[in-house]
Amino acid sequence: MSTHYNPGHMNQPKTPLWNRKWFPYATLGVAALLVGIGIGGSGKAKAEPSAPAPAVTVTATPTPAPTVTKTVEVAPASCLKALDLSEQGFSYAAEAMGYMGDALQAAGAFDVASLTKANEEIKVVTPKLKALTSPMKSASAECRAAAK
Repeated sequence: MSTHYNPGHMNQPKTPLWNRKWFPYATLGVAALLVGIGIGGSGKAKAEPSAPAPAVTVTATPTPAPTVTKTVEVAPASCLKALDLSEQGFSYAAEAMGYMGDALQAAGAFDVASLTKANEEIKVVTPKLKALTSPMKSASAECRAAAK
């Protein structure tokens, strides 16, 4: 054993904890322990089986089944017509919205030809939508009147 004084060993930098050789293994062990505790704690204790209830014998006399009256609502034809016209109107509106999106993109790109084309396509859809408005409103009014 040496009694030689070496002050240099005191100034050696310590390796950080996470850079030590055993740290990943210890971390993995702690994580596995926590997962095991979580799984074990989540299990429910089984209820003890209770004693079976004593059997009871009941004698009943059969009675005729009660008459059940079901009311089935039928939609009037005007309501179905209003729904069909509405669906057609929504498809025209969706088509027009697509053309409007094209027009906005063309306007953003300063593309006059594409903007004019989109405007013409909107002009084709607009009369279809206007022609559908009156029958749709009348069918809707008939449907509401029939519902009262």
